[in-house]
Amino acid sequence: MNITTMKMQELKETLEIPWFHLEEFKEELILEISIELMKVYQQYPFLKGKIQALGSNEDILKLMQEKLPKEKISFALNYCMSVGFIKKENLLFIGLGIHPALNKQNIDFWNEEIRKKSEEGFFTKHCQNLRDIIWHEVGHILDYQISFWKNPNFLSLLKKVDGNYIELAVSKYALTDVHEFIAECFLEANKGCGNEFCDLVTNTLIQEYTLVLKKKGM
Repeated sequence: MNITTMKMQELKETLEIPWFHLEEFKEELILEISIELMKVYQQYPFLKGKIQALGSNEDILKLMQEKLPKEKISFALNYCMSVGFIKKENLLFIGLGIHPALNKQNIDFWNEEIRKKSEEGFFTKHCQNLRDIIWHEVGHILDYQISFWKNPNFLSLLKKVDGNYIELAVSKYALTDVHEFIAECFLEANKGCGNEFCDLVTNTLIQEYTLVLKKKGM
């Protein structure tokens, strides 16, 4: 099936991700996000079924609050898109949030904004459009699920680089914290641009994630 020609309902059914109030967003925006998520699933089939909600940032925050009503929820409303994540005892929730600001302009506008940020070095060199942001968010999902930021193999890689290297070889955004660093590396590696360090971080992430799945019999 050619995912670029699929209609909204087909995409929704194929993705198997519950949608929340997405009719409030422009159709072209939801198509962009859905089509790229399909590509993510093609590349990493084990991720299918892991994302439990797709909606506005507000929708994702409400869902998180419903799952942990007595606790204060931390949820960063990041540029473009965000990941809502809860991992506590037997509870695992992953939601993908869409920033409402994306609805105020067309796709071409946001793609140009993202490209400019990439040229300025804020995003990775090969982050060129909204679809690329999806890969960054998927990097977060993988990282959070297995606490990769604490993984000894990852930490040994991190010790080999300093802030100057990260800014030049990855991005300024990667300097924000270890989670953004992992997500930016994941994005860059999945663009297939030959960034050896990003490839190494991403390969280690996938290997460790796969090991966790095997241990859980998944």
